[in-house]
Amino acid sequence: MSNLDHILYDVHEYFILNKNFLRACFEDLSLTDSECAEALRLYFNDIKEEEYHNTLIPTLNRVGHDIHFAYGEDQSMYIYKKSDQVG
Repeated sequence: MSNLDHILYDVHEYFILNKNFLRACFEDLSLTDSECAEALRLYFNDIKEEEYHNTLIPTLNRVGHDIHFAYGEDQSMYIYKKSDQVG
């Protein structure tokens, strides 16, 4: 199981009863001007409903994932492992 697979499992557990979460997908960012090669993109009904950088991200880091995040242009958020950063 890859690092992002483990994160996806924990994201699913975090949102199991949260109707704001729509879906997640893996995105290859290797050909973009990005800090990482691959990220997990999360989609929401309303990204402003919760400050995920204050709730989800610390929760994932507490269980050992050591991740960064970036909000997308739409109702989405990218999360990726700090150790997977390009550079």
